[in-house]
Formats: sequence, structure tokens, C-alpha cells
Amino acid sequence: YPEVEGRLVTEDDNCNYDTCIFTITVRDTLKPYMGCRNYTVALNETGVHKLDPAKVLIGAIDNCRDITVTMTPDVFTCEDVGEINLVEVTIRDIAGNTNTCIDTVFVIDTIPPALVCPYLPNYPVTRYVDEDLCT
Repeated sequence: YPEVEGRLVTEDDNCNYDTCIFTITVRDTLKPYMGCRNYTVALNETGVHKLDPAKVLIGAIDNCRDITVTMTPDVFTCEDVGEINLVEVTIRDIAGNTNTCIDTVFVIDTIPPALVCPYLPNYPVTRYVDEDLCT
């Protein structure tokens, strides 16, 4: 914690004075405040989603400026689709005060599967164009 040296000088009407030197220690004991919410995320084309703290938190404020945010877990994959995924969100201020909440993250997969037909040059292909005949 930062310490500041202070000096107090008093003087009376007869020109008598006295000096007092003291140390002021600044302490931040207030924990930061935040709100959390349940959140739904969609996987990207590689089957992964990394959480953005700004989208999960509903405000994060503190009486001091600098706040750090951590989330555990913060990466989701195909294995998390359809599961109840609990995420612990913690904010910490520069004095070490913390606050934590638990979010529920729902993971969805919105990318349709791709069908890839291989090209087989040695495979004989016959195409019939006769009505009622399909190969």
C-alpha cells in the first residue's frame, strides 16, 4: 500500500509552534462490484468459442481504476454442446480485493455439416438417362 508522509505545524498567538510528522497509509478494502448473466455462445467453424469477458459481465466497477477479469473455463468446444457449463468469473482490483460469480454458459453449434464427395477417377460411373431408371 502506498504510504505518504505528512507534516502538521501549529502556531499560537505568542509565536510558539510545534511540528508533528506522521505517515498516512492508503488502504483499499472495498471489493469490486460486478453482475453476471447466463450467456449463449455459438461455436465457430473450427468448433471452438473463446469467451469475451465484456460480453459476460454486466458491469464491473471499483473505487480504484484497474480491474482484471479472469474466467474459468473460458474456451468451449463441441464436447460442451448441450451441457450445463458453469463458468467462474473473478474480478480483482489493484489492492487485491476480489469478487466472484458463477455464470451458466450454453454452447450451441449453428454450423451445418459439410458433405464432401470424393473424386474417384478409377471408379466406373455409368449414368442412365432412361426414365424410371436411376443408378
